[in-house]
Amino acid sequence: MVKSKYPELDKILKEMCKRVGANFKEIDFKGPDWYTQYSWTEEEQEDFQNWMIDYLYNNVKARNEIMEHPVKNKQIITKLVGWFTLDFGWKLNTPINSECGCAESRKAPLPKRLFMGGGK
Repeated sequence: MVKSKYPELDKILKEMCKRVGANFKEIDFKGPDWYTQYSWTEEEQEDFQNWMIDYLYNNVKARNEIMEHPVKNKQIITKLVGWFTLDFGWKLNTPINSECGCAESRKAPLPKRLFMGGGK
């Protein structure tokens, strides 16, 4: 088995997959629409975000791997997690703004280094 170059990112993606019943090993995270294969509710997304905020806040290895400037600051980590789920989270079961019927946010394949730069 090949060891991951980004083990902390893998832990975060595995947790994201677990929450929707997805098999982490079967998803091609480099594909253009991998995030559309599953969906979650706003409540499930918020629960995941809370988990990821706590995970990054309490795990220096994860901060060093994921964050460009790995600081232990709840406000900065919360913003980063918001951007992470906006760009790389599962699609929502309901539109983001149901009043206007706006489409879900733009999503992209995971880049080689996501919010990274602080890692070695």
